[in-house]
Amino acid sequence: MTKEDIKKSVLIGVVGGLTAAVSLLALVWAYIEITDWYKEYQRKEAIERIESTPPDRRSGSNCPECKSADVGRYFYGLWSPAVADSATIMAVNCGLLIPGGCVFSKTNPKYKCNRCDYKWGNFVSRK
Repeated sequence: MTKEDIKKSVLIGVVGGLTAAVSLLALVWAYIEITDWYKEYQRKEAIERIESTPPDRRSGSNCPECKSADVGRYFYGLWSPAVADSATIMAVNCGLLIPGGCVFSKTNPKYKCNRCDYKWGNFVSRK
């Protein structure tokens, strides 16, 4: 094998590696773009469902502070996205449901405004 053959082999290897790296970067970029688009799509779908629901059927009607209808309801107890169904995960991601943790108290809030972060209502556990 001559020096020229070695140079050609190295050059072919470098070009092949660069091509693979560019292809991988393009795939990662496409994955990120599609993921962002899908999250935005889910958020818009959830907002459309909220807006099409009459105010008296929403979780907490309107915020007493800013009068926004973008209100979420707290739920308490052990919750994990790994075991939740897709509807619950989408509701949590969109702010319709808000995980409140495992500690139950009568002073825990029941509702939260997603616009001004005002919390109101008292959670009362049923026994």
